[in-house]
Amino acid sequence: MEFAGNNWYIVNLDDCNNLSENYKMSLIQGLCKGKHYEICLAGGEIPEWFSHRGEGSALSFHLPSVSVQDGNKLQALLFWVVLASTNETTPKTSSLPFYGICFATFKNKSNGIELFRMSTVVNFDKKSTKHSWIQRVPLIGLEESLQVVEELELNVNLSFEKYWVEKCGVHLIMEKSNADSDIHGEIDLHATDDQWLESSLIRELQKWEITSCIKFK
Repeated sequence: MEFAGNNWYIVNLDDCNNLSENYKMSLIQGLCKGKHYEICLAGGEIPEWFSHRGEGSALSFHLPSVSVQDGNKLQALLFWVVLASTNETTPKTSSLPFYGICFATFKNKSNGIELFRMSTVVNFDKKSTKHSWIQRVPLIGLEESLQVVEELELNVNLSFEKYWVEKCGVHLIMEKSNADSDIHGEIDLHATDDQWLESSLIRELQKWEITSCIKFK
C-alpha cells in the first residue's frame, strides 16, 4: 500500500493483530511524509528521547524561539498521551469496539490564553488496559502567536469515565540548519530533523499494536 503521494488518508486497523514489520514500517514512513499526522496504539510508552515527559494530564514546558538567528527554528510539536484503565473497566464482554474522544489543549501558561486545540477518537482495544494517542502538530501560521510565549502548557481531557490520562509528553521538532554542527564537526541529527524522527518512530512503534492512523496533509 502506497500513501506517500496522498494529501490525507485514514487507516483503521481494528483487530489487526498480526501486521508484518514491513507493513508497519511502510505505514509509518507514509505518515511521516505528511506535516500533520496522528497514530493511536493499543499500549504504548513515551520514549525517553522525548524533550518533555510528565505524569498525569498536564505538562508545562519552556518554548524556544520559533525563529532564531542561527538558522534553527521550531517547526512542529509531537505529543504522546498514554491513557489507562483497570481490567474491570475494559468492556471485554461486548464484541463491539469502545470509542472515546480525547482533547489536547495548548495554552500560554503566563496568561491562560488558548493557542490551539486538537482532538481524536480513540478506539479502545478490549485486550489492552493502556492506549496511546500520538500527534504531530505543525506550527506554520502560529509563529506570531508563539513569539511571545515563554512557557506552554498542555492539558488533556477525556469525554468518558473510567479511563484517565496516565502520562503525557511533548517533543520539540526543530528545523536544523545544515551549517549547524557539533564540536566534532558532524551534523547533530538528535536536535531533531524529520528524518531522525521518522527512524526513531519506526523503532518505537514496532513494539506496539497500531489501531488507527491519519495523515492530514
